[in-house]
Amino acid sequence: DYVFANTQDLVLIRFADVLLMHSELTQTPDGMNTVRKRAGLKPLPAYSLEALQRERLYELFAESSRYYDLLRWYGKEAGAVDRNQNGVEVWNCGTKDKINFNLTERIRATGGFLQISQKEINLSGGVLTQTPGWQ
Repeated sequence: DYVFANTQDLVLIRFADVLLMHSELTQTPDGMNTVRKRAGLKPLPAYSLEALQRERLYELFAESSRYYDLLRWYGKEAGAVDRNQNGVEVWNCGTKDKINFNLTERIRATGGFLQISQKEINLSGGVLTQTPGWQ
């Protein structure tokens, strides 16, 4: 039980993610091919960033790593996130709404980093300063 077992510092990571990270670091298809073999897919003959990006997209779908992948690959120009979200209809507290904000501009202003809680800044006694773009 994660709530009562005092495991808030426990980080869970899939072995497939480790293998894909290995391929990205070494720029070899080895890790990707291990993941593909488990999935019953043919091996890739060579490494390419495009192939790695595709493998991470499919293998880690809906596991909350896509945003950070886009930031790592595109930095402040990670606008691919915007193209997939702006104009999308969502239900917000029972009310139909549309996502309509410019995430590309927010990433450019903040580098993709989150805002630091003012409470934490106050508790630090001035050691922490707000992330640029969130002032």
